[in-house]
Amino acid sequence: MIRIRCLTVLALAFSATTALAQSITFYESEGYRGRAFSQDGPIVNFERFGFNDRASSVVIRRGTWELCPDAQFGGGCVTLRSGAYPNLGAMGMSNRVSSARPVSGGAYRPPPRPLPAPPPPVYSQPYPPSAGGSSSVILFEGTGLSGERYRVSGALNNFDQTQWNDRARSMIVRSGRWQLCTDAYFRGNCTIFGPGRYDDIGNQTGSVSSIRPVR
Repeated sequence: MIRIRCLTVLALAFSATTALAQSITFYESEGYRGRAFSQDGPIVNFERFGFNDRASSVVIRRGTWELCPDAQFGGGCVTLRSGAYPNLGAMGMSNRVSSARPVSGGAYRPPPRPLPAPPPPVYSQPYPPSAGGSSSVILFEGTGLSGERYRVSGALNNFDQTQWNDRARSMIVRSGRWQLCTDAYFRGNCTIFGPGRYDDIGNQTGSVSSIRPVR
């Protein structure tokens, strides 16, 4: 019995030493928990090891490694120096790693950000007058930014005061986030819109009675 226990202890020690000798170890859960997978050299496809899209944390003991969301080192890869990373989600890679390889030098590079949406079109015709100065929202009487227009630069709790009650059907939001409501005093069915062009305003089409900027 003593001999068996000694052999077991030696086997566990050898296994731990082998794991420590690996350059990188992936863990199935955040915080270095769950099933682990260690490697020294490039991993072309995690699918072969039953670990595809499963890594949530990683420890890099030596060198600099490139982690990629696609096999064959494709997709928006990130590069990490030696260290411990308890949450790959912080860099958009949690449960997304499909290949990895050591590289020379470098530090963490986040994946490229998508290009920003184009600004709303600029109209050459003058905007109709409204209360306030420059407008943040332009309401249109018809869909597709057609018909009469009305500029909004601040909160309006009742469109009855402007003769625009239940008339807006499309709009342009130039800046900020705005809440449109079907009833006066910001009641009823309300929806928040961010900057952009809206050829129709969904459930608020033809029923806007109040509007205000929100954080």
